[in-house]
Amino acid sequence: MEKADVLLEKAIEFITYYGPKVLGAILIYIIGSWLVKKMTLGLEKVLSKSKYDVTLQKFFHNLLYWTLKIVIILLVISTLGIDVTAFQPLLRQLVWLLVWHYKDRYPILQVVCLL
Repeated sequence: MEKADVLLEKAIEFITYYGPKVLGAILIYIIGSWLVKKMTLGLEKVLSKSKYDVTLQKFFHNLLYWTLKIVIILLVISTLGIDVTAFQPLLRQLVWLLVWHYKDRYPILQVVCLL
C-alpha cells in the first residue's frame, strides 16, 4: 500500500511539474504553425501581385516557411526546458549556406552575399 501511495505522489508531482510545460509547448506549436501558414499565404499574395518570377516566389516561400518552422521548433524545445543556444549558430550557418547556394540563380541574393 505504501508503494502505491509513493508512486501516486510521484506521478502527481511529475504531472504538475511537466504538464504546463507540455501544454504550453503544444499551444506554441499549434498557434505558431497557424501563424506561419498565414504569413506564407500573405507572402504569396504580395509576390504574385508584384509579378516576381515563379521560381523566386517558391524560393522565398520555402525560405520563410522553413525559417519560421525552425524558430517554432526551437521555441517548443525551449519551452520544454531544453537549452537551445547551441542551435543558433547552426541555424545561422544553414541560412548562409542556402543564400550562398542560390546566389547565382537569384541576383538579388548576390547583394546579401556582399554584406
